[in-house]
Amino acid sequence: MVCGLLGLLGCAGTAVQPGGERGAEAPFVREAVVPPLRVEALEPDRPAPQAAVTTTIRWEAEVTGGVGGQVHTFRLRDPRGRESSVQEGPGPAWSWTPAEAGLFHVRAGVRDEQGNEAWGPWVPYEVAEPLVLSTPAPDRPGPRMATTPVRWEAAAIGGVGARVYSFYLREAEGPEALVQEGPDPAWEWAPAEAGVYRVRVAVRDALGNRAAAPWSVPFEVAPVLRVAPVSPDRPAPQAAVTTTIRWEA
Repeated sequence: MVCGLLGLLGCAGTAVQPGGERGAEAPFVREAVVPPLRVEALEPDRPAPQAAVTTTIRWEAEVTGGVGGQVHTFRLRDPRGRESSVQEGPGPAWSWTPAEAGLFHVRAGVRDEQGNEAWGPWVPYEVAEPLVLSTPAPDRPGPRMATTPVRWEAAAIGGVGARVYSFYLREAEGPEALVQEGPDPAWEWAPAEAGVYRVRVAVRDALGNRAAAPWSVPFEVAPVLRVAPVSPDRPAPQAAVTTTIRWEA
């Protein structure tokens, strides 16, 4: 019998009759041989870390070998070590929006139509706290006199990398105006005119995640205190001792 193995197995033989006589040759038997089923790689479309809640990460498995259709399984291990199956189906990709921060691990497995099964290794993935911003507050309550400095500050937590803060000002129900943008979470304001104002802050991190705080409570600015010119009720000159002069502002 002669056999060959080049992606196909082929075998041919000659039947032997009782008494040692050769019979007719048996036909070739050909059978396909495919590579073993393997999960070669599992990759996210965004590098870690990413912020929880606001970011969706797409995981895709690279699979080779196997026979026929495939069923892909994705498993997730959370920061507390709990494992769960998060998706099973024909597609090799899974979209995930983490709901909390911490170190996660993701793993992909595959099963072909003949029941062959393979799993890839666990892949670690760090998730940062979501970007959250507090409502801006002044360092002193209103009302304050115009031209008096007031410091507004907002506190941000979470996100990834450096943050950029944008401060907006609005008088009464008028249009808002951007008054400061940069890395400083505080804004020094010396209002030029009396009125009722509100302040709002937005922030973005190094990955473009954004958060916005609601408008502050109304902040009243009073007019600048001024002393009006004074005038006497009697023109000068007047005699000393005997005359009373009334001055009025």
